[in-house]
Amino acid sequence: MTTVSIRPVVEPTALYCRYKNNYEPQPVYINLDLADGALYADYRATNGTPGRVWLGQVRAWEIPPLVADAANKLMQDIAPLAQRILGGSDIEVNPRTGDPIGVLNDDAAAAEWEIYEIIENWREDPAVPTVEEIKAAEWYSACDVDPCEELGLTAETTDDELPAVAARIEDDIRAAAEGVVVVTGAEEWVRARRDELRQALRDELMQVAADLGALRARRDKLVRRLHACGDSTRAIAELIGTSHTQVRRILGDGGR
Repeated sequence: MTTVSIRPVVEPTALYCRYKNNYEPQPVYINLDLADGALYADYRATNGTPGRVWLGQVRAWEIPPLVADAANKLMQDIAPLAQRILGGSDIEVNPRTGDPIGVLNDDAAAAEWEIYEIIENWREDPAVPTVEEIKAAEWYSACDVDPCEELGLTAETTDDELPAVAARIEDDIRAAAEGVVVVTGAEEWVRARRDELRQALRDELMQVAADLGALRARRDKLVRRLHACGDSTRAIAELIGTSHTQVRRILGDGGR
């Protein structure tokens, strides 16, 4: 008889995966392979049902994205029931389709139902640790202090430097958060924030240019008034730190 062989989950966050642009993470299952007795947990990389699961050759039970230790404990709890399934199952050819299908006897089916109940109890237990996703943008939106200075993020930060800043963000959030977390969107947040800092520089430059224009117009008006009062172009030039030739250009009439 085939013996159950647990394949432990190694990495704490191994069961959590949310592909870019997907609203929800990938579903997670504990699987029992009737052919070799492998009992393992993994997220499903595709949205469809795998062929061997569809045919019943692999029994699959959906679970939350548990942290590694919790998933391993759950598999240990259901291992005796999984062994009952192996002892009361077989892979037979479907006479109508010719497909090899997993078939359970009454005791194996009862054991599978018990596994469903155990998993449901785990799902409803708030104390069971699951992997949580924290979006970098949401994390920093709750901060009262702009983190850019602490992170060393400036308008001058280059594209090549962004990954290192993002990695620091991920480390900082993991260290501050409770439980086991997956940090997402760090590099996107860093790039967007860096670009905001650059845009702030552009806005400031535009404002300075506008202020200079207004000041220049005010200066030219004062030059003309002083010249009208009788001050020479050379005297005015000394006041404003320029040449008397420039003063004549401001006056526009050759001065005197």
